[in-house]
Amino acid sequence: MNQDKPQQKPRMARRSNTRVSRRPRRNAPGFILLEAMMAGAPIAASSLAPMPEFCRSAAEYFNALDVSDMSQKMEALLSDPARLFALSERSNTQASKFTWDEFVRRVVLQIEIAVKQKDN
Repeated sequence: MNQDKPQQKPRMARRSNTRVSRRPRRNAPGFILLEAMMAGAPIAASSLAPMPEFCRSAAEYFNALDVSDMSQKMEALLSDPARLFALSERSNTQASKFTWDEFVRRVVLQIEIAVKQKDN
């Protein structure tokens, strides 16, 4: 999916059963997951940071360093339509939390905290 044209990605994410993110280190890993969550795809992700902080309850987590664990979690997830549906719903909910307004609000809050700490 990463090599396809950008305009094709959301359509492809909507068609997928799930999105797997194994890479423990990558620049901005959340963007790929956010794109999939915005399309309502169920997520399977590494239990290493920042995946759990980013996806919260919208993902099935596995140990990225243990292929057996990843395989077992994926097999269980893909054989459970109810779980896939629940994660899809949670994906939409979690993705809706990431807005520019919320980002700016958090940045301003952190600046205000830093200024107060400097003044004290």
